[in-house]
Amino acid sequence: MSRIVFSASLFAISFSLGFGQSVEEALLYSNDQLLGSPRYVALGGAMGALGNDFSAVHDNPAGLSVFRRERAEFSLGYGIQRTKANHYGQSSERSEGGFSLAQGGLVKGIETWNDELNRYHFGISFRRMAQFDQEFLVSGQNPESSIIDQWIVNSNGTDPGQLINQGWLYEGMAWEGFLTDVLDSSNWSYTSFATGLDLQQDRRVVRSGGRDEILISLAGSHDHRFFYGASLGIPFLSFNEESFYTESGFDEFSDVNDFSLIDRYTLNAVGVFLQLGVQYRINYWWRVGASYRSPSWFWSNASFDTELTTNFRDGGTAGPIAYFNDQISYRLSAPQRWSLSSAFVMGKSGFLSLEYRGVDMGHQRFQSADFNLEDIDRAAEESLQWVNELRVGTEYRLAKWSARAGYQWASSVYKNEGSALNARQTLSLGLGYQMTKWRLDLAWRSHSWSSDHFLYAAQFVAPSRLNQRSNWLVMGATFNL
Repeated sequence: MSRIVFSASLFAISFSLGFGQSVEEALLYSNDQLLGSPRYVALGGAMGALGNDFSAVHDNPAGLSVFRRERAEFSLGYGIQRTKANHYGQSSERSEGGFSLAQGGLVKGIETWNDELNRYHFGISFRRMAQFDQEFLVSGQNPESSIIDQWIVNSNGTDPGQLINQGWLYEGMAWEGFLTDVLDSSNWSYTSFATGLDLQQDRRVVRSGGRDEILISLAGSHDHRFFYGASLGIPFLSFNEESFYTESGFDEFSDVNDFSLIDRYTLNAVGVFLQLGVQYRINYWWRVGASYRSPSWFWSNASFDTELTTNFRDGGTAGPIAYFNDQISYRLSAPQRWSLSSAFVMGKSGFLSLEYRGVDMGHQRFQSADFNLEDIDRAAEESLQWVNELRVGTEYRLAKWSARAGYQWASSVYKNEGSALNARQTLSLGLGYQMTKWRLDLAWRSHSWSSDHFLYAAQFVAPSRLNQRSNWLVMGATFNL
């Protein structure tokens, strides 16, 4: 195996992620999912003006001071994601799921003397913000092109011995694997040993990991009417992906029978951010809230390896030709976020809560002490946009039981929806049972969206449509200390 330069590895990472753009990696750091405690999930995350829940504290730290008692919470969730892919009229479906710790927390009051109007709380909590478990298969016959066509165009004009040094990793591997050859050395033009149309193309992708946060919060309240809080957040991320790509079905004049390309990518990161929030009870039945989260500053390390194997019609094999880079270090500034919320309380019967969240997804900043990553920043600004998110949640109480429902809508993160994610919608339901010192909660949410997936560059291949649905079941317990 050989270690390759960073300029080449950036393109490999971009392909490995399976979206055709390296800016997609930025979304791993900032695109939240509706995860957390059962009550939070059931209410669609619309708790910015309510608090009294550790998952809500991750949105607005002022909610920590709404706790009337010292409390411990713990929740466990199970998620499954189904992905149906369509590639040139052929459909395939895969699913992937697993258990994870959804959230946990502990709040403790800070004792004050001779001050009945002001109360203070300290809390530490954990919440899962995104879960990456997924498997999908893109499979079908392509009557238009091969990925080799892209490799030929990118290779033209470059000495084959310099392809990898110039950042054309896969093109260099294709030449080494006898998928391409020099047609004219005077201008370094290329041709291919593989010919034919209606090629069978298959790409299976398996992903795992998640993004989590540890939050250390301090909050206070005045006259149980005005609430305020601040948090120090420590987000950490783990992402793994394996991609298996094959092409076959070349004609009888082709020296190549089929070939396979395997990519493995691992990313680990840890970061820090600050968050401020306020809540105010205008009167008994109307409450409002607002919060601000600073950019999240991440320190990241990634590694990947890739290998290409060519099988010839005469039974011979070239490869596996393998390259790797086990130390790609960079820093990332994920975008800041604002939220406004309001809740209408119907006595002890329940409430209706609304929340708006805004975030400029295009404001991603990659930095490295050794490499110039301005092209990725520019690509993010050109591809990603301001995202508007609306949340609605309601709860109705009857004796010791609580019934909950929520809805969440978010606009696309992409400026060009024809080649990216559409607006996302999430529905959720839940139940709670309250006793004197403890409460049990259960929630389910269903989240669906669609995206266009490119096996390689859009100028060579039509997009494959991915229709995705994520279901999440979470159960939790709350204990008053």
